Amino acid sequence: MKLDDSAKIQIHVGGVYGDKPGSIERFITRFHELDNSIKRRLVIENDDKMYDLNDCLNISGQIHIPVLFDAFIISSTTWHK
Repeated sequence: MKLDDSAKIQIHVGGVYGDKPGSIERFITRFHELDNSIKRRLVIENDDKMYDLNDCLNISGQIHIPVLFDAFIISSTTWHK
């Protein structure tokens, strides 16, 4: 596709597997194993079930990648109240 590093790949952190702190550590460890060409493109996004905005900001602060804030998740959970 010949896109530069400004073209980002949006991902969620993943599952919790009964140990959220351990899962976050695994995510960070695996991130550091990635090639720099991949790291430069990744952004993490909050989700409605496992990793909220605060979790993503915490991870972002440790691995220095952007967070994509999904406002739709926040607003859609309040529509039904």
